Amino acid sequence: MKDIINFVELNLEKYHSEIDFELCGILLDDLDLYVISVYRSPAGNVNTFFELFEAALKALINKRRIIVCWDFNINFLDSESKDTLNFSNLLRSLNLTYTDIWPTRLEACLDNVIVNFLSESYVINKCCGLFADHDPLLFQYFYNNHNVNDAGVSSFIRTQSDADIEKFRELLTEKCSFIDSYINGIFNVSELFDGYLNLLSICGTSALL
Repeated sequence: MKDIINFVELNLEKYHSEIDFELCGILLDDLDLYVISVYRSPAGNVNTFFELFEAALKALINKRRIIVCWDFNINFLDSESKDTLNFSNLLRSLNLTYTDIWPTRLEACLDNVIVNFLSESYVINKCCGLFADHDPLLFQYFYNNHNVNDAGVSSFIRTQSDADIEKFRELLTEKCSFIDSYINGIFNVSELFDGYLNLLSICGTSALL
């Protein structure tokens, strides 16, 4: 395969953390496509995974199409799981989407293929796993599909310094006092709702967002 595929290995070492976020990747130069393979151990720190995943994808996401695949050990089918919700929100913030909706281990969907392009460009199927305890996924990518319109698939990422983030936290702490006022019986429901709308307005116009 190395002799017939034109690829370049990616240096992703700075994002690697054993058991938390293990990854490797290549650039398929002829296809203008990144392919990243990821493993997260269920014994790892999920918050470290989120942080490193976001940092790695931000470094790549605006440049080319990307495929991020395999064993995340987060159940994509468990809509009540905090980890699943946090990961789904992180993917949406980066204009990424997961493609597999079938269980890959017992009743849980722990493996997936994550992309930043439209569904017309791929087909995904689950295969029968003969050796591993996770069912494999077969992902087919159609590079020459001219019906694909990626004009609407874009990602804007605003950088924030640690000082900016701390200022925003202070702002939230200050402006969320209306919740305590409601809990302590000072505000009624209408005043609570007004406080919430005010908070949304501040967040929507904050230069820190």
